Amino acid sequence: MGAAGRRRGSRAGKDLLAPLAWRAKKPEPGKFAFVEYRHVHQGWNNCGATSCAMVAKFQGSPAGQYDV
Repeated sequence: MGAAGRRRGSRAGKDLLAPLAWRAKKPEPGKFAFVEYRHVHQGWNNCGATSCAMVAKFQGSPAGQYDV
């Protein structure tokens, strides 16, 4: 496969970088405004439990993310 046929990067990565372009964009009345907002800390996170549950499911376990 030639270089033109290969995919580079990922859709998720591209989507995560999109806000950087929004910050640089100038406001347009009635169309666009980037409003900064204070980050609110998330007191919990299911990423670890979900990842562990995915591994367990792959290995045949009936456990779900809330069981883990």
